[in-house]
Amino acid sequence: MILLTPCPLSRRSAETAVRRRTSSLLMVPTLVCLLAVGCAQPFPSDLLAKVEKSVSYREFQDEPEKYDGKLLMFGGEIVETKNTEDRAWVVVLQRPLKGDGRPSRTAESGGRFLLVTKSYLDVGAFQQGHSITVIGEVDGSNAMPLRGTDSWYPLLVAKQLHLW
Repeated sequence: MILLTPCPLSRRSAETAVRRRTSSLLMVPTLVCLLAVGCAQPFPSDLLAKVEKSVSYREFQDEPEKYDGKLLMFGGEIVETKNTEDRAWVVVLQRPLKGDGRPSRTAESGGRFLLVTKSYLDVGAFQQGHSITVIGEVDGSNAMPLRGTDSWYPLLVAKQLHLW
């Protein structure tokens, strides 16, 4: 006959085991909450529903006038922000967007685009190198100087911006 006897645990190791189990159980809801927040879009769902999702960045860049008035969502890295009398201009180096709308940190880019707001922006916050995503209405293209010559960039009039 074999007798099974419990392994003697010190009071201290038993308390440690209970704490570990308890903290593991408490971490589950926290982790679920963090995952849900991490995957959430920073834009309202009603605005996202109006975005024309079938237009690629390449199509927008090649023929922006074709999409005048449509809402598109693009993002990338801020190259420059400039305030004028009644608006702000932001030059963005396009990057592909991840599922949550955040621009990828890759070398892949379709080129530059412009976004314009109808109010001033804090150039300290909207500074070169920061990631940005915009939902905006297409308004053709606009010429901006680049290396001593004017270059034409597709233009989005911002409806909502998100800095990452």
